[in-house]
Amino acid sequence: MKRQELQPDLNVDPDGSVPVNAALIIPLRVAELLSWELYISDPLRVAELHRMRISAKRLRYTMEMFAPFFGPDFKGAIGQFKKIQQQLGDIHDADVLVPELAGHIQRILSDACIRAKRDEPVGVHVVDLEAVQGLLTLCRTKRDERDAVYRQFLESWRGLRAEGFFDHLWIMIQTREAAGAADREAAQAKEPVETIEGEEHGATKTSARNRTGRARTQANGKRKREQPEERAKPGEPG
Repeated sequence: MKRQELQPDLNVDPDGSVPVNAALIIPLRVAELLSWELYISDPLRVAELHRMRISAKRLRYTMEMFAPFFGPDFKGAIGQFKKIQQQLGDIHDADVLVPELAGHIQRILSDACIRAKRDEPVGVHVVDLEAVQGLLTLCRTKRDERDAVYRQFLESWRGLRAEGFFDHLWIMIQTREAAGAADREAAQAKEPVETIEGEEHGATKTSARNRTGRARTQANGKRKREQPEERAKPGEPG
């Protein structure tokens, strides 16, 4: 029975901060990667190892998107997932290449069998033995390289598990989210104070303008009272 691939439900919070959304998305990507862990002890689980590589790639790209908002330890974790992805990628490349080479060998031998069944004699040159030998050598080389990378992958993965890597990553994400929440609360606490200060500042400005206007009015009235009234000259209307 074919295993149904895990499709994480990425519940993004459009009103949440970057750390909040990182705490929502990254754990789901990690869970997707870990869902393939039970297959890694069997080197013949070709399809499952390939799907694990894809999950590692998704997790890595997701973390790279959030990396600017985290510290160096977070970037170090991305490097670990990049290494896992590369190892699984090398395994997958060999798993794809060797069957293709084997198929080519089969076609060469099949053509030789068809020629041998014909009436005309073909002799010892019925098949290109050098080509077959070269392809077999390449297949063996890729097989040995694949086995070596597979052992390196198991060592890397088990090392991460032994040091509690995934637990540390979880704590890192949750701590950053809590710090982000504290920053938001501090910013919200400052908003009313800034509003009140702004209102008082505006009121002070308005009061100063009113006092200045009243002073000018009083000064103009005083000057008018101090000026003597001009008497009408003879012949002029009084």
